[in-house]
Amino acid sequence: MEVVCARKGTEGSNPSLSVAQGFLSMGVMISFMEKRYSKAPISEVIIGVGYKGPKISLDTVLGNALLSDKFPILEINPPLTFTNLDGFQLKTLLSQNSGPILAMRRTVDQKWLIQIQADMVFFNWIRPDTEPVTAGHYIGFSAVKKEFFSVLSMLGDHLKQNLLDDIIFSHLSYLDRFPWKSEIPELSQISQIMNISTPPKFSEEGYNNIFSHFTFHDASIQGFGIININTSTSFDGSQLMRIESSLQGNPSDGFKDWLERAHIKQCDIFEKIFKEGIKKTWE
Repeated sequence: MEVVCARKGTEGSNPSLSVAQGFLSMGVMISFMEKRYSKAPISEVIIGVGYKGPKISLDTVLGNALLSDKFPILEINPPLTFTNLDGFQLKTLLSQNSGPILAMRRTVDQKWLIQIQADMVFFNWIRPDTEPVTAGHYIGFSAVKKEFFSVLSMLGDHLKQNLLDDIIFSHLSYLDRFPWKSEIPELSQISQIMNISTPPKFSEEGYNNIFSHFTFHDASIQGFGIININTSTSFDGSQLMRIESSLQGNPSDGFKDWLERAHIKQCDIFEKIFKEGIKKTWE
């Protein structure tokens, strides 16, 4: 599994606002987003942190079966790689502090996943592929964030480590997916539902797949972002549009503050990438 690392950003806030006013505005926007789009087609939310060195003992985590009561399904995999945006070039790297393995623990219903290696912790909320994406089942960012901090605190208590210290990068990703053929007949008309467009049509049939990859630097989170827009076929044969927005950066003012800013950025991306007509169907 690849993790997009060392990146992303949020739009800068108005410097005339006080810190308190800034966080009030953030809270209002977060609350508005979660209440307005109760049927948002969010399929996955990922929160993660990377540390300066090998912070976590996998021997302790596995030897004591930490978190096994809540996440009983265990998988062992090679460590995560991460991608860094260096100028215009994306570079995939393996951390020297990652250790030999990645421990992945899932809940029985497969909706929650914790990924742990020596220098990283990632936490996923996942909507099962069999669950309709616009059925109103998204639990909201606040609930995902609360669960992440609860698990991080539980893990830190067992390890006798403050897992909010020594963080060198923070990560927040959203994956949206929805059946595009229920909205448009073919993909050359995608500009009717999203703020992107295809090249001119070169056949009567038009396009049946899209694969787009966008990157940007963002100084406000001391990092960068990656937006992937792709089509795929679901398990039942329906055609899906998949939009993955990943933000990552250096939490120099603290991870919790960084995470709030990154979430505001994700809300802004969601608002601007989709047209008003399709967003109204998700309210």
